[in-house]
Amino acid sequence: MVNIITLKKIMILLVGIFIDVWEIIVRKIKLIILVVIIILLGVACSSDVQIESFNQNNQNGSVQINYGQLNDLNDKTLNDVYSHDERVEMTLDYIESLLDLLKDEITLQLSDAELVEKLDNAIVSNSKMFSGGLIRIVRYDGSAELFGTLERRWLIAQWRDKDGACVQLLADKDAQIVREIIILESDGVVKLFLGGYLTTYKPYPVFVSSWRLEDGKWIKSDDFSSVGYNKEGFSVYDNILIYENVKKQEITIDENLTGDGFVFSSTRLNKNIFEIIFLENEIINRY
Repeated sequence: MVNIITLKKIMILLVGIFIDVWEIIVRKIKLIILVVIIILLGVACSSDVQIESFNQNNQNGSVQINYGQLNDLNDKTLNDVYSHDERVEMTLDYIESLLDLLKDEITLQLSDAELVEKLDNAIVSNSKMFSGGLIRIVRYDGSAELFGTLERRWLIAQWRDKDGACVQLLADKDAQIVREIIILESDGVVKLFLGGYLTTYKPYPVFVSSWRLEDGKWIKSDDFSSVGYNKEGFSVYDNILIYENVKKQEITIDENLTGDGFVFSSTRLNKNIFEIIFLENEIINRY
């Protein structure tokens, strides 16, 4: 009889202990569920804030891009760990990101040297001022392994108008290296002349391209189509005047002293061999 009573007491004690333990477990489960809900709500609120901030940036026309992330993407395009197609795709992504970056008004506040310092593998031609503000040409050279040694360059115009920063892709996988910029205005017409080299063969041919600003965009201008070039080596293609090095001598191109044209010089002969001057309604050639 005593043993039966003792056994009942033990059973009651064990049931009590089980109930206490179960209540503790339930409370802990409830606490864990509450913590998880709080964390999920925090993540959701953070995402909403980020999305709202991103949308606000887009509405303001300002896209904030991390220079480091852009440079990391450039590094990946040069890394043969990735496949050829992946690196080509990353190069195109880089160009799109670079265009977005240059749309940001903040980048126009940087000097040419400061922008080059922040961006790996970006070359900036000397900025020029005009009535609309500032303009410069940014060049990006793609990997020769991916695109070959000839046509692997992108040219981007960045300038400011009444609405803020503007960008435009002028050349896509081209052979142009811009050395000099000339911008001229007359009767409300703004023209842009780019002078430089074509990397089609060595010594490099020299080129000058002409553009005019129309409806907020740079369009090709046919300034050279009506100009006669009777000197050997000159040709006109689209909006580009090209001087071929027929004598296999290295030719340089520089802005002239008056800022309204380009001077072509021979490094071997150490003299000017040609000058092109852009006037209001005509182009003058001086041989």
